[in-house]
Amino acid sequence: MYQKFYGLAEAPFSPYPDVDFWYQSGRYQSALDGVRLSLAEQAGLVVMTGPAGIGKSTVAGQFLSSLSSGVTAGYLSNTIYRDVEELLKWILLSFDCDYRTGDRVSLFHIFADFLIKQHQEGQKVVLMLDEAHTLSHRAFNQLKMLTNINANKRQLLRLVLIGQPKLIELLKDARNSFFTQCVTVERQLFPLNSTETVEYIHYRIRKAGGDPFFFPEDACEMVWQHASGLPRVINALCDASLLKAHAEHIEVVDPKTVEGAASELSVSIHAAEHICEALKAAQSS
Repeated sequence: MYQKFYGLAEAPFSPYPDVDFWYQSGRYQSALDGVRLSLAEQAGLVVMTGPAGIGKSTVAGQFLSSLSSGVTAGYLSNTIYRDVEELLKWILLSFDCDYRTGDRVSLFHIFADFLIKQHQEGQKVVLMLDEAHTLSHRAFNQLKMLTNINANKRQLLRLVLIGQPKLIELLKDARNSFFTQCVTVERQLFPLNSTETVEYIHYRIRKAGGDPFFFPEDACEMVWQHASGLPRVINALCDASLLKAHAEHIEVVDPKTVEGAASELSVSIHAAEHICEALKAAQSS
C-alpha cells in the first residue's frame, strides 16, 4: 500500500465511518449539536437528512462516542424489516434488552418496562434510526406508540431519525403527521464546498500521521470537482489517487493523477452535480 511511501501511519481515506477522523466543519458540528440538544429537551424528535455519502452515519457515530454516563442509546443502521415485530426485536437488541419470543404486544411492554426503569434510574434514553427513509408506514406507527410511553407526563424516549432527503416527504405524509408536529430539531447536511474539501483532505492526512504537502490544493480542487463535496466520494477518489500515484512513483499528487483515478473509478461529476443541484433546490423551496 501507499502508506509508507507517503509517510502515513495508517490509511487516511477509509470508506467506513470513523469517529477518530471526525472533521469538525460548521455544518457537521451544527448537526451534532442538534442531536445533543434533544437530550436537553423533555421530549422531541430530531431529524437529520442528506444524500448518500454525505456523512450522516459519521455524525451519529460521533454522537454515540461522546455520550455521558447519564444517557442510554440504541442505534439501528438498517431499517428494512419484515414486520413490526422484527423492528421491535431489533430495537430491544440495540439496548441489550433480554426478551423471549413474543408477539408485538409483549415486546412493546418489555420495552416500556425498560424505559420506565431507565427513567427511575435517572437515565435519558435515545434511539437513533439510520436509513429511516426506508421505514414503512406501519413502522412509523409503531415508533409513534413507543414515543407515547411516558411517566409523570414525561416522554421517556427521544428519537433521532437519520435518512436521505425523501425522509422529509415521508414525514409530511398525512399518515405520519404526528411526527411532523413533534420535530424539535431538523438538520440537513450539504456537500462540502471547495475550501472545506481542501481542509477535509488535509485534515485526514494529518490525522493519519502525514504531512499533506503531497496532496496540494490543485489536486484537492480536482477531487472536489469530481466528488462535488460528498465525503464518501472524496475518500474513494483520494484513496484511488494515492494508489495510482504510488504505482507510478509520483511523490506529489497532481490534478492529472486525480483525473486518471476518477476515470478508473468511473466517478461521475454529472451524477454528483445532479445531487448538489437537487439539494440546492430543496434548500430554496
